Amino acid sequence: MTKAEVNQRMKEMYLLNASLDENVVKKERKKFHKDVLNTYGNWDKALRVNGITKRKLREREKFMLYFMIQERYEEHGEEAIRPKNIKPDEIKERITDSFKTIKSLKDIIKNWNEDKVLYELHAAFLVGADVEELEHDEPALYEQMLDHFKDVNEALVQYDKRFGIPTIVPEHLRQSEEEEEAQVETHSNMVVSDDLIDMMIKLNYIENEEDARAIVQASRVTKQEILSFLLNSLAEIQLKGQKLDDEYVKEKDLAMHFAIKAEYGNLEEAFKEITRTLVSIG
Repeated sequence: MTKAEVNQRMKEMYLLNASLDENVVKKERKKFHKDVLNTYGNWDKALRVNGITKRKLREREKFMLYFMIQERYEEHGEEAIRPKNIKPDEIKERITDSFKTIKSLKDIIKNWNEDKVLYELHAAFLVGADVEELEHDEPALYEQMLDHFKDVNEALVQYDKRFGIPTIVPEHLRQSEEEEEAQVETHSNMVVSDDLIDMMIKLNYIENEEDARAIVQASRVTKQEILSFLLNSLAEIQLKGQKLDDEYVKEKDLAMHFAIKAEYGNLEEAFKEITRTLVSIG
């Protein structure tokens, strides 16, 4: 692997909550471990060069546990996060290792404080939130950020100390150029009856022929393709300084716009699924 490829892989592992303990990597990813040593000489230097500090690894673990237990709390209420109801025991051990007690984590979930603000910021940034648009898009979070930090810059400095690392697209969700071209070709070969299109327009199901063909294409889009599209788009817009919203998706891929609506209802729900995917891997 080239140096750039090694760095990319390490950041992917960080983002996907994969173990970055050298002994684990040496056992489970022998070739990659060898590539790292060939590139940097030792494991700790590779972590350091990529900005993956011990603190960031600890905070990554705490965020993953926070997100996991918070989701359980929101779906099932407080009873679900009582110590006796948190299974398996491995999760309890990880919580006590990171937060000392389950109650400490529960207090963060239920009450706003600096930790909660930074965890919620991390969740927002993972799905493409724009700092410049945070006040408009996430007003409650923005207000809490100002309540618990001197200003936005201070919050971002603290965020960077805990989590700061480039957002990249996980390899297993990245489409190759060949896959993208094959997908485009498949879409272009789909045929929709002109009579059917005319009828759908008359019934006000759609506005125009372009929508009809895009809807048919959308019916062939898989859930994995949606997640891949969104993660690639998030990486792309960060480079362009744009915002990932419905208009951006519609302009880039109308069929994908309809596929997202059909699968998730809206972009917000799709983003939540991305975050769940990142938490569950590794």
